[in-house]
Amino acid sequence: MTYKKDGQIIRRQYIVNLPQSVAVVSKDENETFKSVSRTIAQASAKFSDYQAIKIQVLAQSAMLKSRMFEDIYNLAHPDLRSATSAGEITTIADRTKEIFDMEPKVSGVKVSKNEMTVSVLFVDAKDPSKNKGTNMIFQLSEGKWKLFSLVMPNGNVTGAPAQ
Repeated sequence: MTYKKDGQIIRRQYIVNLPQSVAVVSKDENETFKSVSRTIAQASAKFSDYQAIKIQVLAQSAMLKSRMFEDIYNLAHPDLRSATSAGEITTIADRTKEIFDMEPKVSGVKVSKNEMTVSVLFVDAKDPSKNKGTNMIFQLSEGKWKLFSLVMPNGNVTGAPAQ
């Protein structure tokens, strides 16, 4: 988009559709402007699976809050399923069962080529000192993100081999 005044370009605006809105504004179409525009386009391509990741993270958080441990187990990474059971996940969750009365809020997601780490904070609206955090680590399996490790306040399960 270009903005002109008296026939002269006063600025250019380049907008890319990313998960977060981005606008680059420049007076001239110089090499720096073009470089920034190319970089943003590359970043956009990297986040082509943003919606799928977002749905995965929100679904797993909701399943965790709803104590759907059998479903979490059935959808998990094969290594996690071979290293644990739905019953063990339930046992670990029962050690901190007060979190399931709280509201889950995704507080961070870190994505690398083959691993995604999700931090979920269970928020107590009345007493923030009671907030508890969990981490879910996903790995790619058959082209899909699958739960590989679940770290809860009082225990964890993982598909990683024992050290």
